[in-house]
Amino acid sequence: MAPKGQLSEPVVGQPLKVHLQGESPWAECLEVLPSGSWRGRIDNDLVCTDEHGFSGDDEVVFRKGGTSEYDIWVPDHTPPHGTE
Repeated sequence: MAPKGQLSEPVVGQPLKVHLQGESPWAECLEVLPSGSWRGRIDNDLVCTDEHGFSGDDEVVFRKGGTSEYDIWVPDHTPPHGTE
């Protein structure tokens, strides 16, 4: 496990905590990309789909985001379902 405020490196087959607007589900790493980002499958039933546009089982590319104090994994693209 990474020290507080730092991200664990993605490993294929392992779950990682990610950040979506309004919730922080787990996603299973499916592929580590050369850029340091990774492609994963959301592994939870989501309750804030109206806020972020993602659904459980969506495949999403995640990248490092956050603040100078804490790093988080955030989506690297627009949600497939929109937020309207």
